[in-house]
Amino acid sequence: MLENGVFGDLKARKLKGGSREPQGLIPVDTSVGSSQIFGPSGDGAGPAAYAGGTEDAPAPNGETGAYRLNFENAEIKDVVHAVLGEALQLNYTLTPDVAGTITISSARPVGRTQLLSILETTLAAQGFSMVKSGEIYKIGAILNGAGVVDRGVTTTPGYGVSIVPLRFVSVRTMGRLLGGFVIDAEGIRIDSTSNTMVISGPGSKREEVVRTILSFDEDWMQDQTVGIFELRRANPAAVVQELDRVFDAAGSGNGVITFRPITRLKAVMALSRNATL
Repeated sequence: MLENGVFGDLKARKLKGGSREPQGLIPVDTSVGSSQIFGPSGDGAGPAAYAGGTEDAPAPNGETGAYRLNFENAEIKDVVHAVLGEALQLNYTLTPDVAGTITISSARPVGRTQLLSILETTLAAQGFSMVKSGEIYKIGAILNGAGVVDRGVTTTPGYGVSIVPLRFVSVRTMGRLLGGFVIDAEGIRIDSTSNTMVISGPGSKREEVVRTILSFDEDWMQDQTVGIFELRRANPAAVVQELDRVFDAAGSGNGVITFRPITRLKAVMALSRNATL
C-alpha cells in the first residue's frame, strides 16, 4: 500500500470544527484492520479497469458483520472501489459516465457476503447497473434510466441511502409492517438476498424509516411468528380490543399471543412464539 495512497488510518483523525465519525468502509472486526478512508479518485478517459488484490480479504466472524458503511458526499467511483476493489478483492470496470457523489450509511455492521448486493442496489438507485461478465464486474449507466431515482436529486443536501441489515425479521414481513407505520413508503427497497432494507431519500425521511425498522427488528421479535390479517369492514383497534377480551377469557392470554392494530393497512398484527397458533 502506498504511504500517501487513498487510504488513511482514522483512529485519531480530527476534522475542522471538531471530531466526527470516521468516513468510508469501516472494519468493525479487529482482524480486518484499522479504519479506512477513501479519497478522491483520479480522472481517466475510461472505461477504467481495476484489478482486485492478489490475496483473499479476511472473512467476518460468524454472522455479526465485518464492515460499517459511512460515506458522506463520497464519489461513487470511490465507494465502488472500497467495496469491490478493497473489501471483496474483485476485478471491475467503470464507464466514463459513472460520476457523482452519494451519501450512504448502514445502521448496523454488514458482512462481506452482503456488500455486493448492497452495492448493486445502491448503484441502481443512482441510475447505474452492475453486470458480471466472466470474472469482471462492469459498471455503467442504466439504459433509459427507467425506474430509478433522478440522479440530480443526489446532490441535494441530506439526500442519501441508508442500509439496515435485519436480524430477527424477514424483509418481506418488515416491508408490510412499514406500510402501516411509515407515511411515505416511496424509496424503500427490500433486498431478499442479504435480508436488508435499503432506504433512499432526504435525511429526515431516512431517519424516520430507520428508527421504525429498528423498533421492530429487536430481540423481542426473535422466534416470533408474525401474522398480518387484513380486514374488510371492521376497525382494527376495535377488533384487537375484542380479541384481547376473548383470549383473556379463554385463558390464552398472558403473552402467549398478542395483537396490535395497523390502522393504515386496515389490518391486525398477531405475534406469538408458538408457530402452531
